[in-house]
Amino acid sequence: MSLALRPYDFAPAQPYRRRELPSEISILTWNVDAYGPHRRARIRLLLDACAYNLRERPGHVPAPCVICLQEVCVEALRELLAHGWVRTHFTVLGSVPRDDWPVGASHGCVALVSHTVPLHQAHSVHFGRLSAQRRGALLLDVLMRGRGGTAVKLRLAGSHLEAGGGTMARAMRAWQVAAVAAHVVGRHSVLGGVLLGDMNALGQQDEEAFARAGLVDAWTTASKAEVPSGGCTWWPRAGAVSVGREHAWPPGRLDRILRAPFVPAVELRRIKRVVAVTTPDGEHASDHCGLMCKVRIRRELL
Repeated sequence: MSLALRPYDFAPAQPYRRRELPSEISILTWNVDAYGPHRRARIRLLLDACAYNLRERPGHVPAPCVICLQEVCVEALRELLAHGWVRTHFTVLGSVPRDDWPVGASHGCVALVSHTVPLHQAHSVHFGRLSAQRRGALLLDVLMRGRGGTAVKLRLAGSHLEAGGGTMARAMRAWQVAAVAAHVVGRHSVLGGVLLGDMNALGQQDEEAFARAGLVDAWTTASKAEVPSGGCTWWPRAGAVSVGREHAWPPGRLDRILRAPFVPAVELRRIKRVVAVTTPDGEHASDHCGLMCKVRIRRELL
């Protein structure tokens, strides 16, 4: 199953010096919750949490990184684009809803690429008839340091898949992950690929869909010393359940970092959750927590 990709004509390959190419970057995914109240305040809190977890040295200067956000509504997007940390350190993709988001979508995927990570090319992906909820993805090719300082391309796919436990929603998720994975797994134009985001994984059928798409879960393959038990990234908030905004489903590992297999030179390590911060009224800023890891190029294996 193929998808029509929409290239970012305004985001050409960025100039870089070979000696400045990163050999390791951090990647972070977070569903920021488009439906709750206080959207501007909540996105500020979540961006501050990202800045804290991605800091390289005092002053909130981030390490080389890519942040993939889901459920960014227009109101939160305006706040994000005005955020000083974002304005100073990042290129923002997915920031023009009429072009970058599926037609009729009230929220979309947004990616932040730090200026220390050269962006080679990017595409927005609309699932079209494969999504009743107007979901989509962003494909990013970034440059990293290979053997002898040469540039190698890593493909990242920040995705938001169909939600819900019904038969149609599960089938759509399987179609969507297969369609995106086709641009991540086994692509000769890139060294390796990683799919990250809110996969809305609710059960064994989703796990089987990931496996059929040729994707490996970075959480389950990480060292046992690196990950806590359970690993849930979503849970129902009492306040949201009480007003009918969320279902009282059991906590789950809905968010994932999935990698293309059989690429030993691309190593994912130090995977961890980024705990959701709370608002002044005691509510979590999102019903999801963040999920992040390091991606390292092992040049000796190239």
